[in-house]
Amino acid sequence: ARPFAEIDEVSEDSPAASAGLLVGDRILRFGNVDAAVISAQGMTALAGLVGQNENKELVICVQHANDACSTSLTLIPRKWSGRGLLGCHLNPLPL
Repeated sequence: ARPFAEIDEVSEDSPAASAGLLVGDRILRFGNVDAAVISAQGMTALAGLVGQNENKELVICVQHANDACSTSLTLIPRKWSGRGLLGCHLNPLPL
């Protein structure tokens, strides 16, 4: 699997932080969205998925910085004190 985005910001006490996402993590799969979906539909596919899954578990496959193996994390998009449902910023990677 190819990473399609890298996390460049994670807010404290956010759903992303609770899930264990870290700055520098590369996203390989986010729910049913992977590099093929992003290359076809762009990052809006991810926004749609997150919106449809508020308060539901999404499994994310990430590669932590400097780690050859991938890790699965469970993220629950939800309203929190910050903006959005995740509390992290994804920087798209060239596909």
